[in-house]
Amino acid sequence: MKILLSLLLLSFSCSLYGQITLNRSHFPQSGDSMRVSNAPTTGMADRVQNTGPNQNWDFRDLQSNSQEVLYYQSSLQTPYFFYFFNTFGNKLVDSIDLVVTQLTLLYNFFGANNNKFSTRGLGFSVQGLPLPANYTDEDEIYHFPLNYGRRDSTTFAFAASLPTLGDYKNSGWRRTEVDGWGTIQTPYGSFECLRLKSTVFTRDSLNFQGFNLGLPARTTVEYKWLAKEEKVPILEITGTQLLNTFTPTTVRYRDRLPPVIPAASSGDPLGLQLYPVPAHDKLFLRIHPTNPLQRIMIFDSFGKLVHDDNSFPAAGLDLTYWSDGVYVAHLITEKLTLSRRFMVQHSR
Repeated sequence: MKILLSLLLLSFSCSLYGQITLNRSHFPQSGDSMRVSNAPTTGMADRVQNTGPNQNWDFRDLQSNSQEVLYYQSSLQTPYFFYFFNTFGNKLVDSIDLVVTQLTLLYNFFGANNNKFSTRGLGFSVQGLPLPANYTDEDEIYHFPLNYGRRDSTTFAFAASLPTLGDYKNSGWRRTEVDGWGTIQTPYGSFECLRLKSTVFTRDSLNFQGFNLGLPARTTVEYKWLAKEEKVPILEITGTQLLNTFTPTTVRYRDRLPPVIPAASSGDPLGLQLYPVPAHDKLFLRIHPTNPLQRIMIFDSFGKLVHDDNSFPAAGLDLTYWSDGVYVAHLITEKLTLSRRFMVQHSR
């Protein structure tokens, strides 16, 4: 009997090991910045199916095709400080073209306390005029504490007045479940984690010159692997859900800058060179013909992708409108992948 009891206690203690609990301190706050990579969606639909306790999710084969840095800024550091007090924002995109008008500098604004982390509003500008879209019912993304088995169901709603378009309304519900725990492995490392699944149903409407236009409803599913060590998901796979079919649309994982490999010697048959140093109006690439270039991605000092192409212009890359500063070129050739830093300096 004592042996049986000991085995049961051992089994119980093992089941607890690795089950982390997440609270407010494990998520973004004003001043945080995190680098992430975007990866291809091919084959990801099948890889989100494993769920439950003590899982080992192996995503070490993820390949970055672009990078960005997520900045969480105090609302006081954005054009929308007048509308969103005691919040912090994350820029979504620089602009969205709506044909009849253009929205620029789109920000999501968040608020958080010991019980929840939620989206409180959206800021955007039209012809330089900052405007808000306030949530009348906040979108509660996380509820604390987060642990295995937790389930939450909430609603959300916001409205915005769009110049030349009319009044736009958005509402829906979010159902979230922590449906697994275990270890996740990515190119960034190995982490004990919780796996969170959110199903988000959204309905939009637009009132244009007195006509109420209903837009198609949509269902989005978000899979997130969350760890104590990082304030954004180690991996996030988002997609659309139609009946029982999940179609991934984005794959994003926590990452770091690609390593910069020192320049190879001129006698190295795989060597390449970006020149001049510093570059002024044009950047040139010298590469050995036995090692042809397949792709080049260039990132600025903030991690933003500024150039992506499968070839390099023989006449040189035009830098006329590039800002001065340090850039990182991520080069993929037939025989290797490497990164090189270079500087742009227009004044000589």
